[in-house]
Amino acid sequence: MPDHSHAAGLRGAMAAPIVVAAGMAGVPTSAAVKMCLVVGLISFVVLAPLYLVWFRLLGWIG
Repeated sequence: MPDHSHAAGLRGAMAAPIVVAAGMAGVPTSAAVKMCLVVGLISFVVLAPLYLVWFRLLGWIG
């Protein structure tokens, strides 16, 4: 599956930049975690079906 840069907060490699940016901006850790989870959930709920349709249109899956 393609890279989901908008859902980067769910990948371990992106945790450090998000923590640093949130700290520099004065955003509480709990708010940053909640936002990452919400964006990840929305991304999954919206994009997973769209990818499924797209891959079927391309004939990559039956």
